[in-house]
Amino acid sequence: MLRRRHLLASLPMLLPLPALAQGTSTPAQGEAWPTRAVRIIVTFPPGGTTDILARLMAERLGRAFGATFVVENRAGAGGNIGTDLVAKAPADGHTLLLTTSGPHGSGPALFPNQPFDPMGDFTHIALLANPPNVLVVRPESPLRSLADLLAAARANAARPLTYGSPGNGTLNHLNGEMLRLAAGIPLVHVPYRGAAPALTALLTGEIDLLFDTISSSAPQVRDGRMRQLAMSSATRIPAFPAVPTYVEQGLPDVVVQSWFGISAPRALPPALVARLHEAVMRIVHEPEMTARLVELGSEPNRLTPAQFTSFVGGEIDRWKRVVTAAGIKMD
Repeated sequence: MLRRRHLLASLPMLLPLPALAQGTSTPAQGEAWPTRAVRIIVTFPPGGTTDILARLMAERLGRAFGATFVVENRAGAGGNIGTDLVAKAPADGHTLLLTTSGPHGSGPALFPNQPFDPMGDFTHIALLANPPNVLVVRPESPLRSLADLLAAARANAARPLTYGSPGNGTLNHLNGEMLRLAAGIPLVHVPYRGAAPALTALLTGEIDLLFDTISSSAPQVRDGRMRQLAMSSATRIPAFPAVPTYVEQGLPDVVVQSWFGISAPRALPPALVARLHEAVMRIVHEPEMTARLVELGSEPNRLTPAQFTSFVGGEIDRWKRVVTAAGIKMD
């Protein structure tokens, strides 16, 4: 609930987006688009970051194209149910996917029997946001820095430090395993059923460390109830410029970012891909939207569809290496 309230507060209604030039048809289809409501499939329940971003984009894309864009939540199986629905939908632009770093990032390694090809079955259109995770401890913890953590872990191998996450296979869990492997230290993972129980476990002293999202931990940090040790972005982020990254603290391979994008079924006509990409780029680069992304630990980007597709492929390959090395198995 803490995470949801913070996200809802940080994403207010934005100013109207000027309508884009629509033209009369999609050249490769020879007909007008859209001819009916456009669905944006969200693969997780209502209220989380994915859902909120999808609803924001639905409203703004609706204004941009003078059409109806609706969010449809199809949760389950780690995001695979909704993703599979889009993979099998017609490539006519009326079904889009709010793509995430789960089914299209770590998912192929964690769920090798996915009923879809995360690259071959989709047209990847635009990256919306890619906020990092953050490593936090209680304010009274003797660990004041990442260096303290590494030293303590190596000196007390008989009593490994424990870290929490919202669940087995989550990006937060993978962040902990990536740190364990990169630093060569003993760490014990304690999975919880969601972000709120994991956060409570840290505050009550049940675990030593927590790998969390910025949106979830930021209120606790600002209230002095948590202390940040490291950010998993490649460079420091504007929202917390004083928090060093793992990279600058000697662990260049520990870069972990949640990400959210817009994708569609494979073979979406190129002209339609271009129109959707242009609309999304205009939205994420509006001053108010940029400010909200910064609060979430992200910044707007200008990746082309081809670059976004390459990015997705790179994420899949990277997480396969981590999952294999860490020996992670899903229940």
